[in-house]
Amino acid sequence: MPTLEVKYDRRQIEPAIGDVMNDFPGEIERIRYSIGNDWASEPALYFRVLLKDPNHLFEDLPSRDLATRREFAGLCRGVIMKLED
Repeated sequence: MPTLEVKYDRRQIEPAIGDVMNDFPGEIERIRYSIGNDWASEPALYFRVLLKDPNHLFEDLPSRDLATRREFAGLCRGVIMKLED
């Protein structure tokens, strides 16, 4: 099975990360990324997003009320959608 050779261009990735951070200034502390392979040894780009949570709303998330968990899930979906663009 042939393998894909993918080269990620940091000159495109880093400005895109900046755009996402600008879209969520009150919610994202920082975004880091790494380049590697996924479980099938295909090229992959991994993001680590550190969210701001000054009021500790998302602390111990499983025990929080449904509205707080939905708010967190919505924020995560929004960030993921922007990173995929």
